[in-house]
Amino acid sequence: MISRDDAAAILGAAINAPSGDNAQPWRFRFEGERVFLFNKAGADSTLYNFRERGSLIGHGTLIENIVIAASAKRFSVSVRLFPRADEPLRIAELEFELARIPPDPLAAHLQARTTNRKPYKKKSLTKEDRDALLATFADSKFHLSLAEDQSDIAALANAISLNERLILENRAIHDFLFGIIRWNDAEEKAKPGMHIKTFELPGPGKLVFRLMKTWRGAERLAKLGFSKALPKQTAKLYVSSAAIGAIAIADDQRETFVNLGRRFERLWLTAAARGISLQPITGLPYLYMRIKAGEADALSPEHQKAIVERVEDIRRIFNVPSQATLAMLFRVGYGPPPSAHSKKEPPHITFVP
Repeated sequence: MISRDDAAAILGAAINAPSGDNAQPWRFRFEGERVFLFNKAGADSTLYNFRERGSLIGHGTLIENIVIAASAKRFSVSVRLFPRADEPLRIAELEFELARIPPDPLAAHLQARTTNRKPYKKKSLTKEDRDALLATFADSKFHLSLAEDQSDIAALANAISLNERLILENRAIHDFLFGIIRWNDAEEKAKPGMHIKTFELPGPGKLVFRLMKTWRGAERLAKLGFSKALPKQTAKLYVSSAAIGAIAIADDQRETFVNLGRRFERLWLTAAARGISLQPITGLPYLYMRIKAGEADALSPEHQKAIVERVEDIRRIFNVPSQATLAMLFRVGYGPPPSAHSKKEPPHITFVP
């Protein structure tokens, strides 16, 4: 039987899991030998979190971290997704059993995994690193592709950087982003979000970001041409990648997004273990899903057209089948350590006797 102390320690190690905009959309209930994982609906209210799919991926990364952290304490974990049809916010039931299993080698890297938005070295992936990343998806129903050709990377960088234009031209996207930015350590401590240091902005970029803080400021910068200049700068950053990765899935079931998150976390931890930097860059595919579902009223017709064109370009480069869903984009490479890490809140656990 797992104790409260062991459960709290495992969850405390596991919460260094990635989530969209560092929303950390989870809460826990501990009962006997089981932990119930719940989604905090609305914790990530950005347009990108279409039908909570981004949060579901985040829950998957968390679940994988829990399984890995539990192995370090010699517990095995059985995972049952969406155990109550009448409780859609109940994501998973996790049952712990003392099994004396060997620790997962990735347990040593749970705290090292982080988003790195710095420019990477102009260096190709080694064969050993490429094979290690691809192996994390080798026996799954998901399809992982790595674009390493420089012309493909340049085309992908140009397509993905549309996101920066949207920040200056769409108020909903702008206001959400600047609502979660924390401008100093005191703000970050009071309420975790995305510390400005994690954006790795150069000197002029910091000034521009300050000017973008209000919607009026963003509008003024857009009129001055920054909504065209900013994507060009971001594209240069993405071009520095050793590879840009894409993951396609066969269906859009809730379980599929959670299980994708579990696989993606293993890939990210494998990258961390091998000294490979990683940054998710998935926003556009989720806006594309929203457009295709007819739920994109917050996006102008011009923006919808641009998003569809760019995502379909991305799909062509990765040869994503028409019936498949493009669910994840990320860049990898070899870079210096990030300047800062996103702060995580302690796990919110309700203990039930």
